[in-house]
Amino acid sequence: MLPNPEFQRNLWLEITPHRLVATPLIFGGVYYLILFFGEHGDQALLLTSLWMFILFAGLWGAYQTENALVTEIQNKTWPLQRLTSINPWTMTWGKLFGSTLFAWYVGLWSLGVFVVTWLLAPEINLFPRADRKWIMLSHGIGPAVLFVVGAVVSIQALGLLLGMWQLNNKFSKTKRRSGLSLMLGLFLLPGVIIPAFEPIKWSKAVHWYQWQFNEFWFGLATLYLFLGWLVAGIYMQMRRELQVSNPPWVWKAFLVFVLVYAMGFPQAEDIISLNGLNFWVARLLLGWALMVGLTYVILFWERPDGVDIRRLFHLWRTHRIRDALCEIPRWLVASVMAWGTAVGLMSLHLVFGGTFLSGDGDVLNLYGLVTAVMCFMMRDIALLLYFYFSDKPQRALGTAVVYWAVLYGLIPKLLEVVWMDTLNPLFLPDGSVHPAYAIVPPLLQAGLMWRYTIHRWRTRFGANG
Repeated sequence: MLPNPEFQRNLWLEITPHRLVATPLIFGGVYYLILFFGEHGDQALLLTSLWMFILFAGLWGAYQTENALVTEIQNKTWPLQRLTSINPWTMTWGKLFGSTLFAWYVGLWSLGVFVVTWLLAPEINLFPRADRKWIMLSHGIGPAVLFVVGAVVSIQALGLLLGMWQLNNKFSKTKRRSGLSLMLGLFLLPGVIIPAFEPIKWSKAVHWYQWQFNEFWFGLATLYLFLGWLVAGIYMQMRRELQVSNPPWVWKAFLVFVLVYAMGFPQAEDIISLNGLNFWVARLLLGWALMVGLTYVILFWERPDGVDIRRLFHLWRTHRIRDALCEIPRWLVASVMAWGTAVGLMSLHLVFGGTFLSGDGDVLNLYGLVTAVMCFMMRDIALLLYFYFSDKPQRALGTAVVYWAVLYGLIPKLLEVVWMDTLNPLFLPDGSVHPAYAIVPPLLQAGLMWRYTIHRWRTRFGANG
């Protein structure tokens, strides 16, 4: 890593002689007190050292990576770095591991205490009851370390992605330091780490498609798979920041991966007992819902720009197909995937049939519900683009979110209060009504919104794009 200039710069800044000496002295004193404070000091030391590693290397590290680029923007050093010859991959891991050097130095002392405690303390003292040994430690110290390190690096990578998102949306000009990664870390890390602390007797096999896996090993493999995608996302975003075009297949490959991964979890006996849908129809229903959700996520993430769309049309008209494919917006790819899974879902249901029930046991029309959702999604995309094509696109996302809250939340609640629930299909997808009533209102809204959006885009960027 030392030949990396970005990593070396952070090494000089973060690892000072004072920190090198003070850190082991302070943490050594704290852990010594914990070990000899009570009767079960070894158990307390094992738990405390592990959570200290997660706290410092994970949460604090995520905070550091999130604000690495924001701080450089404010210090006016980021434009200079973009002009250097450092390639995107070198910059990616230089930022990811360089900005967290001191967090790792602090965290690794705690991780070392965790490993030494596990190796030296008699297991009968750490786990007096055989069935109380943690799932995470049931396969030895090596896999346990791999698990917690993977979780920590994942939350750090997520923090860096969030920081780049703020940079892309110019939030760094209005915020000095952001703590969004801390909030997400406090929300996500317990869901990853705490199940690993469950007793062995609670362990259960994971069923994925027709295969059965050990819970811990499946979770470990999943963790590193998604970590790989996080690093790939940082790399792709860094290429965009350094004005290097991205290959068009990476985002598509991620969407396909999520689709295939998620569809493996529903099992036949669960699906039949819930709603009577065909096994594969229910699986594709889950995949379609994820594609719709990811479309909205990328709409929040990516900032649509009329100039970029105009450039895309120019590349296409001049037959520079390869360059045009690299410029296709990710929200457009996700929406096409959502439409593809929607068509596949309805076609599969047409072949296999099956009853689609709501949570209350009411029969729903799958075709009306799916088509209505897709029409509402297209209306929402047009609404967001309409605001991005305005004279003040900086407020587009916030304005669109307010409109979505009114359309999906406020108005339906008002209709419910005045006993006019029959008008809900005008504002919410509803599979309990006639398909025509479910589809026509959002279809008309989508068509009208796209008409206004295209008109605004032509007004600002020219009738020919």
